[in-house]
Amino acid sequence: NIGVSDEVEPSCVVEVVSLFLMKHGLAQRPKVKMISGPHEELVEKLRFRELDAVVTTFAMSDPDLMSLMRTEVPVALICSSEWKSRSSTERPISAEAIRDMVGGSEAQWVMPSSNFKLRSETDLFFVNNELQGRVVFESDVVASLVRSVIDQIGLAFLPLLYVARERREKTIRVLGPKAGYWKYRIWLGCHSQNSDDPLIRSLGRSFKDACDE
Repeated sequence: NIGVSDEVEPSCVVEVVSLFLMKHGLAQRPKVKMISGPHEELVEKLRFRELDAVVTTFAMSDPDLMSLMRTEVPVALICSSEWKSRSSTERPISAEAIRDMVGGSEAQWVMPSSNFKLRSETDLFFVNNELQGRVVFESDVVASLVRSVIDQIGLAFLPLLYVARERREKTIRVLGPKAGYWKYRIWLGCHSQNSDDPLIRSLGRSFKDACDE
């Protein structure tokens, strides 16, 4: 039983689960149940062992729980493959280059909801780099943020892990330095008493492999 925080794009966890299941033959393949919910709710279920693992954007702080794996994902500027830049800059690194490319105060932005960690990190990046524009779409469903970028509603700063499939399908373009503008952290947590369980360890390795890829 795997819990996935509302802030985590479920499709990337599905890739983790796929790798995990493929490591087991059909006869020994475990059944995986995946549920989503707020971080606090999932951690409570994990503490009472109603869940075996949780994928979330926060480290485990409960003494009964442990952070089994952590990945740091580059956050890049994401736009539709059909989007036309306001300037000739293709890989903006400086804040000035971003402003020139997106149109300064005329920029249209797609943002996660205000209660998301990604939103607070994005807001801080905007303040530090004096970025402007108008938020035209805001959502607490990560998949809808990606879809709105593809549909050219606006641009967004998103972790590359959340748009892996769209990059392969070339429906989006990734702008900015290869290392991203900042790193977004995602954890795989489990109950301390389950940390040596072979299935949990296998899931942890699959989590690392999927994130690295």
